[in-house]
Amino acid sequence: MRARDFVIFFSVAFSIYGLVNFYIFTHGFASLGAYPEMRGLYVGAYMFVALSWILGRFLERVRITPVSTALVWFGSFWLAAMVYFLLIVFAVDVARLLNAIIPVLPAALFLPETKFILGVASIVIVAGVVIGGAINAAIPRIKTLELLVPKKSNLKSLNIVVASDIHLGTIICKARLERIVEKINSLNADIV
Repeated sequence: MRARDFVIFFSVAFSIYGLVNFYIFTHGFASLGAYPEMRGLYVGAYMFVALSWILGRFLERVRITPVSTALVWFGSFWLAAMVYFLLIVFAVDVARLLNAIIPVLPAALFLPETKFILGVASIVIVAGVVIGGAINAAIPRIKTLELLVPKKSNLKSLNIVVASDIHLGTIICKARLERIVEKINSLNADIV
């Protein structure tokens, strides 16, 4: 990849990342209208969360330390959470737009206290989904499919194991990979 292509790719990627984070950030900031004293803490916490993955990856280039690993872990969870927050704030904006055209939502939904409660509820829901996803990813599942293939062959059966979506890296480390390999080996596959 040429240097110019590299710069263009990362400029576009960081721009999209920044815009998505800004979009989510502004909604969170607005939800603190009833508690303006919390906005400073929110700004600092959001900046830390949004930059943790990038900072962790840069620190890993220098030296892998517990700090760089923790930042990558935290940032990786933020990347997952960011998708769900984006869906929530987009849905909120669509609902507000539709309500501007055809007013059907109660005025109480637009009170600062209600916005704060909905913001906290969004955080709880997204945290639950992301933690549930992490638990789901930590427990590999074996699904058995029996397929009959009408082909002429001397084989009576063929045991095929497929492993996918492993995401080997900082979070999926060597120890977890070894557990996955042990599980695959226990299945006595003809083909992996």
